[in-house]
Amino acid sequence: MNKTFKKFVIICLLLIVASVGGIWATWKYATGPVDPITMPNNCEIVDIYYPENVPDDPDADLSHHTLLQRIISPEVGINNPNSLLSDAIEKRINDDKKNTVNSGQQVSGGNLKNTFGNIPGYEYVGFLIVMTSDTVYDIYTYDNRDTEKVNRIISVFWTQAVKVDGTWVLRGGKEGTATTITYDGNISGKYKNTINPTSFKELES
Repeated sequence: MNKTFKKFVIICLLLIVASVGGIWATWKYATGPVDPITMPNNCEIVDIYYPENVPDDPDADLSHHTLLQRIISPEVGINNPNSLLSDAIEKRINDDKKNTVNSGQQVSGGNLKNTFGNIPGYEYVGFLIVMTSDTVYDIYTYDNRDTEKVNRIISVFWTQAVKVDGTWVLRGGKEGTATTITYDGNISGKYKNTINPTSFKELES
């Protein structure tokens, strides 16, 4: 076998190898990109309510924590659909077309102040509930005595009531300030004013 023929055979073998590699490469890319597999992993950040986030001074009748617990209680609070507070919320939404309820709101069959005011431990704590949605209420608590004049910036504490699996629970608890305004509903007692919830500003930490 002469040298020319050997070279010819080697060149042919190289061409065969190259063509096989080309075919393999073409087949590989023809399969297209592989779709990535993703696994959903839902993560929810919950703003937990801590009693120490709000004032708790029953000796000075300024226990915001005790009042908040009463607001969501199954006896007189929003966890009782037949309570005076639940009735006040329903009437404000359906009759008055409003989304707020003040701690002195007058309701057929009673006044909220008799349930949530004039009680040792939190006698001076007033509240404004803003019905943000069917499952979230913003609750603002403050010293009622600070609201005797309007257009004042006073200390206010913001907490949320969130409906979880049919039960209202507290979330958050942050200190801030808000401006006092006249309440736009029927109210009893000497505290006629409340705060403007849109003016709430959280204190910088």
